Amino acid sequence: MFSPNRYILCIFLLFAVLVTHAQERQYFGRIVNRDNKGLPNSFVKVDKANQSFYCDDNGVFQFKINAKETDTFIFYAQGYDKVKVVADELPEDSIIVELKKSTRNLQDVSIIAKSGNARIREGVAGSTKWLHNGGCYLTFKDEIAMFLPVDSNRKALLNEVNVYITKDGITTNKFLIHLYLPDSTGAPGEEVTDSNLVVSARKGNEWVSADLSDHKIQVKGGLFVSVEWIIGYGNDGLPWPMNEVSNYYAGNDSLRTFYNGQVLGLTWVNGDMPKVYRRYARSTYEKTAPDKWFLTSPLVGGCKRNECIAPMMYFTYSYIER
Repeated sequence: MFSPNRYILCIFLLFAVLVTHAQERQYFGRIVNRDNKGLPNSFVKVDKANQSFYCDDNGVFQFKINAKETDTFIFYAQGYDKVKVVADELPEDSIIVELKKSTRNLQDVSIIAKSGNARIREGVAGSTKWLHNGGCYLTFKDEIAMFLPVDSNRKALLNEVNVYITKDGITTNKFLIHLYLPDSTGAPGEEVTDSNLVVSARKGNEWVSADLSDHKIQVKGGLFVSVEWIIGYGNDGLPWPMNEVSNYYAGNDSLRTFYNGQVLGLTWVNGDMPKVYRRYARSTYEKTAPDKWFLTSPLVGGCKRNECIAPMMYFTYSYIER
């Protein structure tokens, strides 16, 4: 027999369960070092929600999110150990998280030329030339990644990552560089940097570099280098219309009519077609497939004489030549 009181009680219990499991809350605080100094270019990631929130130059963060009590918050900064805290354990007021300098033992990947006949050489993975007048006009939170191969027989360490920024776009805006290992499908997989690398061009038509020589990142077979356009860090959030521009790697759906921030250059590459992936702004364009990488054939941009158009990225590395 139907009971209105029992029905109301069930609705109340269901509502209580939903509130318990996910509540929107304002989170604010700082990420600091042992001297209580804010860590610039740090960020907070809510693990299961797959959302990241960036701190300012003083390590300050502030954001709203629906988080469950069991969700894990991960606090990052380049060169520091990660700190993981369950949402239920975070204080209700200001959150102060202290990170410790990374103490990982990386001696096993150090390069030492012990033999008198061995020399330490520097190699280059990727193209260092700008030969095309088009660019990657992407929107905030879009990401594009290209695999740069290295001889798998070389014991190599990463030195410096470089991307070319054109004079188009908002040249003062900052962006992120990521490095990924390929996964079992050949797409970008595990990230090998322990934090975000925030960089920017000064005026455009220039190479932007990130020195990672002190991180002892081992290169074996190659790495994906990616560029992500970001919100925050003083970036201008106004969209720019995409009219009469070469935009081979921004996707072909109808929503791609504007872009933000700096513009990654394109170049012609010889030989094998480069492996290029992209993923859209996850909360806007790919709600049904969040965080999914899409393989983009360079043939979309055209080919000539066994050459294909690819994003302008390269990295240098050191290895032992015997």
